[in-house]
Amino acid sequence: MTLDRRTFLQASMGIGIGAVAGGLCHSGEAAQREEEAPWFLPDEQRRPMIESYWHSLPSFGQDCPRDNQRIERGEDILFLAVVLKHFKPSVRSLKRFAMPGTRQQRYLLEREDGVLLSPVTLEETRPDDGWMLKQTMFARSLRRRIRQRFYVYRRALLDYLRATIIVNGRTLTTEGERQDGYSEFMELLRWPVALADDPILDHLPERKFLEFNATQVASSLDAICPLDGPVRPLLFEIVSPKWTWEHLCGRHYAYALCPSCLGTFTGYLATLN
Repeated sequence: MTLDRRTFLQASMGIGIGAVAGGLCHSGEAAQREEEAPWFLPDEQRRPMIESYWHSLPSFGQDCPRDNQRIERGEDILFLAVVLKHFKPSVRSLKRFAMPGTRQQRYLLEREDGVLLSPVTLEETRPDDGWMLKQTMFARSLRRRIRQRFYVYRRALLDYLRATIIVNGRTLTTEGERQDGYSEFMELLRWPVALADDPILDHLPERKFLEFNATQVASSLDAICPLDGPVRPLLFEIVSPKWTWEHLCGRHYAYALCPSCLGTFTGYLATLN
């Protein structure tokens, strides 16, 4: 997914990227700091807080996303990764059951022979009386959700938008122009980014998720990447072009990204002009 102008405008509205508003600097305060860059807060104050469901893998008894949202709308990407890991040739589909009149839901894998399995432990199970089948999903739609939510900014540094991008306090692009350190950063990625034949975006069915032994992280500053395991996220910032600060609502977003694959854990609107 290329971060074109339409996508950037959607991102500025917080659509589909897990961004939440917080730490806003509105026009009155911004006017007093017009000589300063829009990312004036110290790095640690700008670093997004990592939600708890990025700190550990789903465990026994957790048969639904831990944010209690439906898979296609929620943020618990590690739950999706567990499901995809267990989506073997003998598995036909993923079923969503719900209890009428409540927000309770369960996701169960269905084998080719019709037997239902826990998506986490693969133990045979069945929903209790009263649970109703609401949805049937397949591996392709789960991978699409991971691509649209977790890898939304993977190609951001290759795009033509005249935005400024800062990684861990170091400016890699200014108004779309590449700066010192850009090439070095790109070469250090475990998964090189490409506009065509990208090793992740264009080969997602081939990628193996959760191919590591860790089940949780040691620090609240860390997160588990479904592809790379426990990592210390990058502070990845996108600042809209200068003309948006002069004539429109200039925006500055701060995200926590995997340092190996550039997957997005979380993010928020740091500054609003």
